[in-house]
Amino acid sequence: MIITFRKKVLVSFLILGLLFLSACGSADPASTAVQTPAGDITTVADTTEAPTTEAPTIEAPSEPSETLKQLSIEAGHIYLFGEMKHGDAEIMSEELKIWDAFYALGYRHLFEELSYAAAALLNEWMAADSDEILMELYQDWEGTYSYNPATWNYYRAIKKNYPETIFHGTDIGHQYDTTGARYLKKLEAEGKADTEEYALAQENCEQGRNYYNTDTEDAKYREKCMAENFLREYERIQGETILGFYGSAHLLEGKRAGSETDSMGQRIMDHYGDVYHWDIIMLPGVVKSDRITVAGKEYEATYFGETKYNNGMRLAFWRLENAFEDFKDYPLMDETLPYYNYPMKMEEQQIYILEIAWKDGSVEREYFRTDNYTWEGYLTSMRMEMGE
Repeated sequence: MIITFRKKVLVSFLILGLLFLSACGSADPASTAVQTPAGDITTVADTTEAPTTEAPTIEAPSEPSETLKQLSIEAGHIYLFGEMKHGDAEIMSEELKIWDAFYALGYRHLFEELSYAAAALLNEWMAADSDEILMELYQDWEGTYSYNPATWNYYRAIKKNYPETIFHGTDIGHQYDTTGARYLKKLEAEGKADTEEYALAQENCEQGRNYYNTDTEDAKYREKCMAENFLREYERIQGETILGFYGSAHLLEGKRAGSETDSMGQRIMDHYGDVYHWDIIMLPGVVKSDRITVAGKEYEATYFGETKYNNGMRLAFWRLENAFEDFKDYPLMDETLPYYNYPMKMEEQQIYILEIAWKDGSVEREYFRTDNYTWEGYLTSMRMEMGE
């Protein structure tokens, strides 16, 4: 599926900010660690004990992927799927289902939003008898959305159920002073300082260093590096079908969300054309039903779940049932919320509510309508003026 970002105001400022947080990947290595909600994580610093959580399971998926139901997997093609939020257990459970389907067809190359060094170390860990390497990586991720017990279980699930998986890291070297430095030191100790592997790892660390040493953490530089790294890795295994998981902002056709630079996905598409496919990971639907009063009238409302962020903010998604006729003439604002922001499949002629719960306990609601408005062929919701 393809969607292009060219409208004047595409997403509310709140969603745009969250998209950056969820899709950009990793925090500055020198920044203060992001605090996860109490009870969500077991601290692993200075210990060899693994974080514990029940989700996602480390067993093989019992149900097929919802995301893949409409997809035909072709040999020699590139399939990338976008995450709306890194470190989310539900999203990673869906990713395991997607990889399960690809792996069953004999495909083994998994591209991820990781540094070159991190992917290389994960490949070594896949053949190791202990989780020491994974633990070191996990500790390096402190301060990012990957520092989450669901991430730990995700990788252990891959090792247990898909042991022939080969990781490819095509992001810049975010943890250049920890993961990157440790990997370079390891190669030096093995007498591999003159190898291509060392040169690529060193170049990747330099990419991370350059990115974080700019005042703006230049998105243009990062997208360029990610695309170049991806093309290099894919060329090394050309002819193979590959699967990849990235932040959704990197996969959009056209400009990266919130910037004036071509996304990594657009650059890959320019190079490979129809061989490249992308979509957003969609989660299963209805969680519960309730009744909500809007503009003085009570409606049945379907709740599709919420996304929690490390800063304490929560986003909840609702659909008002049989409400379109009541709101079809409400004026629209010049703000859109494209389909990939929603945790479920959007439908035409519907009214959706985005409920924003702030850390201080306050709650705001934004209302969106899908009255057959599309942007380059893809359904998009428009925010309504409610006069409240």
